[in-house]
Amino acid sequence: MRITMLALVLAALMAVPALVRAAEDAESAVTNRENALAKACVENDVKVYESALSDRFRGVNADGSVESKKPYIDDLRNGTFKCSEYKLKDVGCQTVGDVVIFHATVSQKATWNGNDCSGNYQLTNVWAKEDGQWRCVHSQWTAVAKP
Repeated sequence: MRITMLALVLAALMAVPALVRAAEDAESAVTNRENALAKACVENDVKVYESALSDRFRGVNADGSVESKKPYIDDLRNGTFKCSEYKLKDVGCQTVGDVVIFHATVSQKATWNGNDCSGNYQLTNVWAKEDGQWRCVHSQWTAVAKP
């Protein structure tokens, strides 16, 4: 009995490094996708968004409005949302099972329906693996409170 228990404990301890590596790989892949989205936003490259966002995507904008994938991307495609600067800072990730939660502060210069919406925002994106690719399934933007 003790030998079996010892074998189980050793097997579990040996699996930990592989799990840590897998989480680090997932977080690196998601961070790379986030950087690609930041660049695509400024360059108005909707193909990057079409690839990165899940068909189940739900985006909650800083004004509280909610959009699915198509309207979210259409806002960029048709010029409703225009972004000339998009900088990520204070980037972090948390892996929970097969999900990566990405969080950052975004500093952007942008307009929404012709109105200036430049500023700093807290961004939280939830990524899940679909068909072997990391895709964003949920996004939440919150304006940073002014001191």
